[in-house]
Amino acid sequence: MSEIRFSAPLSLASGFVLPSRVLLSPMEGVQTPAFVRAATALRLLDFWITPFYSVSPEAVPSKQVLKRRFAPYFETGLPFAVQLIGHAPVELAECAVHLEEIGVKAVNLNLACPSKTVLGHGNGGALLKNPDAVRAIVSEVRKALSAHISFSVKLRAGFSSDADLPDLIAAVEDAELVIFHYRTVSEMYHPIANGLTRLGKAVESAKVPVIGNGDIQSADDASRMVRETGCDGVALARFFLKNPGILNAIRNGGTPSSQTSRRAMLAEMRNCKSELGPLLEFARTGMEQDEFRSFLHELGINKKKNP
Repeated sequence: MSEIRFSAPLSLASGFVLPSRVLLSPMEGVQTPAFVRAATALRLLDFWITPFYSVSPEAVPSKQVLKRRFAPYFETGLPFAVQLIGHAPVELAECAVHLEEIGVKAVNLNLACPSKTVLGHGNGGALLKNPDAVRAIVSEVRKALSAHISFSVKLRAGFSSDADLPDLIAAVEDAELVIFHYRTVSEMYHPIANGLTRLGKAVESAKVPVIGNGDIQSADDASRMVRETGCDGVALARFFLKNPGILNAIRNGGTPSSQTSRRAMLAEMRNCKSELGPLLEFARTGMEQDEFRSFLHELGINKKKNP
């Protein structure tokens, strides 16, 4: 299959345009306001997807609550999608409408999270046990939103196997974009051998663009994924913490400087008064032990209290 230009925009059916074909998947617990401001200031990405916002069957958040929650993303001036998670079609649709009314242009539905807590509430990846339930939710949210509002889904290959993959792809056909993580929910983030084969099947079955997700740590990995599956772009998450320049390296070619970009990101997060926990989580990922101890010393933290 042919290569794509990762820097090329991707136009969707709603008229919404992704600035490029390299996305940062949301990271719960790390993607704080300081993280968002720092990465934006350093021009490390051109589009945001927020960590998931949980919608309860008992209550739909008000527009005022949503405005406050997503203010850091509005402040960036970059396009972004708000990711929702839940299992109640009516309440998810109502929340999506509230987002549209406060100016959000893109909504993403999480059908992939493998967290035990999320699964215990019947959300995220738990829904993949029932393609009919997935279809009902996707249809309800799409109908509630205006035609010019982008609606996408984050999907895994299945719950405990990929046997239902064709049915799941059909169940999300009302969405205009699928971000597809090629593991099942049960596989969590463990190594698998047939990820690209599953992604290729999803691309072949889907009637909309598919963004591939899973194990991308370099520009070569991204190119291989597109070349072997025909997907329309790539998404990655945790490797960004090791090397924040990775998105630009894939998008524009070249090799990112790990230490330069990491140090720049850390400095910018401190300037943005990052909460200590997320700052340390970002610093610890990819740092050698001695380097991390040195960073703790810079912060005035006793190494014996190293979390």
